[in-house]
Amino acid sequence: MVRTPEGIPLCHHVFHGNTADKTTVTDVVKDLKERFALRRVIFVGDRGRLSDLNLGGLIDEQLRFIVAHHLRRNLLDAAEDEIRLFGALLETLGVPPLPSSI
Repeated sequence: MVRTPEGIPLCHHVFHGNTADKTTVTDVVKDLKERFALRRVIFVGDRGRLSDLNLGGLIDEQLRFIVAHHLRRNLLDAAEDEIRLFGALLETLGVPPLPSSI
């Protein structure tokens, strides 16, 4: 949903019930960028919208985002993924990387 700073809804997208959530993100972001002169975008998505492709697209478009992340059985792999995603977010926001000695 796109809304004004006052909270007034401007538009939303509705898809058929059998449409996988993660397949809608790229098209919706493209549509909203074409229709509105957006200055500040924060994409909020649940686990159904999270995929490597979507996250990469949000980062490529330099959009801010809040997404739920799937829990994984292998905690070490999950921690490594979180570190990689956090590093990508910091890079997108222009935060210099931490020295590797920390």
